Amino acid sequence: MNRLLRGLIGLLIGSSYGVLIWKITSYTNMIGVDPAHPGPLIPDQVGMARLLAFLAGAITGICGAVSGLIVGLAGFNQRKAVWVGGGIGLLAEALLTLPSLDSSVFRAPRLFLRDLFSLSLMLPVGVGVVGLLVSVVVNRFKASR
Repeated sequence: MNRLLRGLIGLLIGSSYGVLIWKITSYTNMIGVDPAHPGPLIPDQVGMARLLAFLAGAITGICGAVSGLIVGLAGFNQRKAVWVGGGIGLLAEALLTLPSLDSSVFRAPRLFLRDLFSLSLMLPVGVGVVGLLVSVVVNRFKASR
């Protein structure tokens, strides 16, 4: 029961990180977008902003939940938890950026580097912090019982 509760704590913290990224991304994507006049394309600017916010939240939420579950069930110390979270985030970032390396680096290098920086903040760094937070909460939970 104790291990199950620690795993649920990790899942809750990791998925909460995905919700946080979804809300932040949805607000920042709507800057300069007029919902009353979304544009002529299907999907329009508002639809694309919502889709990108949802995908960012879903990807970071899944990575955070997996990281939280692993750290919560294993009961890693803080250093190992950061490495586990950062490794999961780095793997997800590699899977997201490797297919686009051949075309986007040479066409728009500044845009690619900006996107890579923001993706690096969300995935390896953010999921590493999620692992650290889960480790702190789970270790305090273990100490109190």
